[in-house]
Amino acid sequence: NKENAQKNENTVKKIEKTDNETKTTEENIPTKTKIDNEEGIKKIKEKYDTTEKVTGSKKTIVLSNGEKLSGTYKLIEAGNVSASHNAETFEKTEGFPTTENGTTVNDRDYQSDKNAQNLVTQKSDNFDGRAFADNGVIVTKDGIVVSGNDRTMSGDLAAKKGTDTAYIEYLKDNASQFGFTVEQIDNMKHPRIVFELNKKLPYDTK
Repeated sequence: NKENAQKNENTVKKIEKTDNETKTTEENIPTKTKIDNEEGIKKIKEKYDTTEKVTGSKKTIVLSNGEKLSGTYKLIEAGNVSASHNAETFEKTEGFPTTENGTTVNDRDYQSDKNAQNLVTQKSDNFDGRAFADNGVIVTKDGIVVSGNDRTMSGDLAAKKGTDTAYIEYLKDNASQFGFTVEQIDNMKHPRIVFELNKKLPYDTK
């Protein structure tokens, strides 16, 4: 029937014959979206892995739903972690994980949400320590932003416009809190602190 046909679309039957019996199993076939996501994530990870990073303190943060996540603070130049959308054009970031319907796994579609675009631009005009609200920018070991997409984009724009002085001063004033020194911050032109998760999370909208 139609339901079974849809189920079998992404599976393949594997037949194994032995002396006494024939065994049939089903194996999943990756969808095009999954394959595209894996290739895109690989490219983003390559960029992140080859970027100079300074390792700071380890910490366990608590999300608004009570979930605890462990990770490490990383000091990195602006523009080297990947938000869901481009900070200047608001087009989808190449390689950022998408759903089956083609949207990014970020709940907010900056490509069509003009109000969200305006907020990103406004924040970039005076980028400061408020970027650390709600645990700041959280990324995976692939360098993909899973929380704080707007702040990442605002920070990238602020770096281009030179409007991140207040943010950098905040970093210097609170450097030890994240496990860094003022000298390490001074060694970067547009330093950014992100929280890199230890645990691998699924890239979805849940």
